[in-house]
Amino acid sequence: MRLISLVLFIFLLPIGFVQAGTITVTGQGSVSAEPDMATISMGVGHNAKTAQEAMDVVGQKINAMLVSLKESGVEAKDVQTSQISLYPMWSDPERNNQTNVIGFSSNVTLSVILRDLDMVGTVLAEVVRVGGNNFHGVNLGLQDTSGLEADARALAVKDALAKAGQLADAAGVDILGIVSISEGGSQSFPSARMAEYAMASDAMQVARGETSVNQTVTVIVEIE
Repeated sequence: MRLISLVLFIFLLPIGFVQAGTITVTGQGSVSAEPDMATISMGVGHNAKTAQEAMDVVGQKINAMLVSLKESGVEAKDVQTSQISLYPMWSDPERNNQTNVIGFSSNVTLSVILRDLDMVGTVLAEVVRVGGNNFHGVNLGLQDTSGLEADARALAVKDALAKAGQLADAAGVDILGIVSISEGGSQSFPSARMAEYAMASDAMQVARGETSVNQTVTVIVEIE
């Protein structure tokens, strides 16, 4: 029995020492920059008595939008059809709760990337001029986040090591070195100053605000 207990103690001893001899902390780093691109959801919707008429009108206007975008300098790779829909429109229920089809509604939506934010107002004005009547929002972002990710990652490591130092001081122990560093991932999103629209007389101005890139790392340090 004594031999078995001794074997178990020797087997468990290294695990106990590893757990007691390390500190695990998570660090975060954030870097902000002004966005340099916009992804806009835009399209055409039309109601008509027949499905064919609804689709024909939308088809003509969406084709005009595509030509307008090309003439504005938007590359074909930055324009993608994201939605096509056609559905019946129903009348209000009658006394017997019966409803009838009174027409059809057709919609086509494009996802358009604009890599020059100075051209947003002009592009939107031209799209409206040729028949665009649906706009579902805009996402401002960065074309290249690699540099910001590196800066945010470095800040995250510094933050983690600072936290480890504080914990070690509070516990009255010394940090011997870093056991491991693991990356938790990167996130990019608009900061509190999100983009807003302001309608001018002939074009739309966009307040750019800032886009933040965040990095998270987990650091394990050895202590004594």
